[in-house]
Amino acid sequence: MVFRDIEYFLMVVECLNFSAAAEKLYISQPGLSKVISNLEKSLGVKLFERSTRRVKLTEAGRRFYIQSKNYMEYCAKLSEKGDAEEIVGSLAIGFGNVVDDIYLPSIIEKFQEKYPGISIASTFSSSETMLNNIETRHVDVGLISSFAIPPQGFQSSLLCRCKLHLVVWKGHPFSNRNRIKLEELKDENFVFIERNVNRGSDILSSMCARAGFSPKIIEYTNDFRLMFMLITQKKGVTFNLTLPDVDTYKNLCCIEVDMSDYPDIEAMAGMALVWKKKDCNPIVPLFIRVMEENRPDLALER
Repeated sequence: MVFRDIEYFLMVVECLNFSAAAEKLYISQPGLSKVISNLEKSLGVKLFERSTRRVKLTEAGRRFYIQSKNYMEYCAKLSEKGDAEEIVGSLAIGFGNVVDDIYLPSIIEKFQEKYPGISIASTFSSSETMLNNIETRHVDVGLISSFAIPPQGFQSSLLCRCKLHLVVWKGHPFSNRNRIKLEELKDENFVFIERNVNRGSDILSSMCARAGFSPKIIEYTNDFRLMFMLITQKKGVTFNLTLPDVDTYKNLCCIEVDMSDYPDIEAMAGMALVWKKKDCNPIVPLFIRVMEENRPDLALER
């Protein structure tokens, strides 16, 4: 659950009509329904009774409405310049084993301008270590590949969408392609990141299974840069969301993977901020709100 979800919920309550609320929010009605459905799953309660004739709050929905209004009023007060300057505290931000962090530094800068009394510390680690640090509250919020986020215990919000690419060496039979179907990769050898470093490998394996094959993983590595080095040595190919400037790896080529047959996976692909689902640092919602206000267009072509 993020600040945006509460805003959408309150708009549905105001309109008691999903189509009207979606119009005011400038999003599609199915998109709004999906947000509310995910919110209900996150909370573990049903917020609305819906029928073809009307929409009304459940008892749990009424309680959440009161809490949401109070929360929004509190945030509004914090947003006032004087109040924001008086807030003090600290926020620990983790950078997982990712290769693209071009947006988060500017968001951190905007956050510090708004809340100068909050100090920020940064740590760098593997994605799994970062998740463990969030669980133990050594880190408050982290940047991570969306594929590496566990299905339970954490909350997350996409910072930016990224297209999935196949990474191959120059001279590979696919190296002159611009786009490729998953099914075409069934005979390829793969290099994957170890699961204890980044569990995104699980999603990539299940994605291949949906395309009708099990990836032939000939080597695992614990570092992205080493993985790319192995590909330049023609050990195999791999998937990646956010390869840095390809000129850094002059012997590599990136080919966009056609995910049109798997819209659910395509929709979740990107870099995300993740934080503890319960008992998180109370400063985290302030940081997520600044991110929501300043993050790039999620439809960004990468």
